[in-house]
Amino acid sequence: MSTRTRVERDAPPEQAKPASGTLSTLARGLNILEFVVGSERLVRLRDVAERFDLDRSAALRFLRTLEVEGYVSRHEAMKAYSIGPKLLALPRLPATVEKMIEYARPCLVDLARASEQMTHLGTLNGTHAILVEVVASKAPVAVKQAVGDLEPLYSSAVGKAIYAFLPEAERAAIGAQIDFVSHTRRTITSLASLEREAEEIRRTGISFDRGEGNEQVSCIGCPVLDKTGYPRASIGISFVSAHLAQPVDERREDIARVTTAARKIENLLFGRSPAIA
Repeated sequence: MSTRTRVERDAPPEQAKPASGTLSTLARGLNILEFVVGSERLVRLRDVAERFDLDRSAALRFLRTLEVEGYVSRHEAMKAYSIGPKLLALPRLPATVEKMIEYARPCLVDLARASEQMTHLGTLNGTHAILVEVVASKAPVAVKQAVGDLEPLYSSAVGKAIYAFLPEAERAAIGAQIDFVSHTRRTITSLASLEREAEEIRRTGISFDRGEGNEQVSCIGCPVLDKTGYPRASIGISFVSAHLAQPVDERREDIARVTTAARKIENLLFGRSPAIA
């Protein structure tokens, strides 16, 4: 599990104590930028002030700075903000990943609504899965993840789901590069152990994170396979472990939901008229 993956309670992000050695003002500005980028509508000054518990003059200074630097744009007529020219000019994701996100997001939204948990889509990135889409939970206490988070292939459900279905030669090459770090007492710490679990994942088509990257977090994962059986991505649900009435690998209803969502994404992407070749 990524070191950025954490349990978040329903409170403004700036209430958290800044990590030692970091700039709290910069962190708050980046959080505001992330809020603007992630919003499904134009963001008003009032939205920022309320979300981050700032007075309006302070919120305006943050937004004005981001505007001057080109990271947000102000729409004068509506007195609201959206993504700015600098962000729009950044290199885009590969077309195949963009198309995958486009087709997968509605399924992730449905999965998040049905499970009341955070859902995510990951793709292979070296010895990790990188999250390329995340749908937040509306629960007051939930796991917090973000696009760009890196999830180790050996200690995350989305990572293990991809690793298990890689061709043998590719799996061996990647496995030899993995640096097994023990995050919790449950973390897989050897390639042999990972291979044993990968065999089980290939048999069942489902993967689990049983508090292996963070003792507070458990996950269910499932690969998204193309017509050849190659793991083009994986999806998952993240849970706050303390809120589970039973172990994550016994949550049959949620396991079925993740599996159904993955199969639907596969059909959308790689069906008779595949969206991605």
